[in-house]
Amino acid sequence: MKKKAIYLYVCWLISVFGGLLSLWDLLAGKRLENPAEVMQLKGEVAQQYNRFYDAVFDLNHSMSQVLILFVGLLLLATVLVLLIKKKLLLANILYSAYSVFSILVMAYDYLSSQPLYHYFSDPAIRESVMMIPKAVTIVGLLLNILFLAIVLFYTWRQQKDLEVKKEPI
Repeated sequence: MKKKAIYLYVCWLISVFGGLLSLWDLLAGKRLENPAEVMQLKGEVAQQYNRFYDAVFDLNHSMSQVLILFVGLLLLATVLVLLIKKKLLLANILYSAYSVFSILVMAYDYLSSQPLYHYFSDPAIRESVMMIPKAVTIVGLLLNILFLAIVLFYTWRQQKDLEVKKEPI
């Protein structure tokens, strides 16, 4: 009986969900006129937040982000095609490449957003604004490392099982 790659389908589905959320944000996300008003901020902090919001919006909707999202979704689509064609080893390798790609993209996004926090003059506000992106980055990195470990483990185990089957008795 041939084993199913349920682990890869689960990892793939979660990754596709995240990719489609990013695509939706990229296509449907629109710049707010006065985001500080939504947050009920006043004075200098409101001006700083508005400048920060505009810079973050521009960064997240830049051409490089579009390209990164397109490459990620293309990799995921290729993994699905390989799964349908039952080329499990190639699908595992490509999904592993996608996980490494995602880890690198998260690191790039985190590092490229760091200069934007200079818009806030108060260190306490700066730190509080930095907390959520830090948490999201850490969770995303841990999730992708977990997915990578799962896929690599099952790939190693499948190759080991194939070697045992090929050995003559």
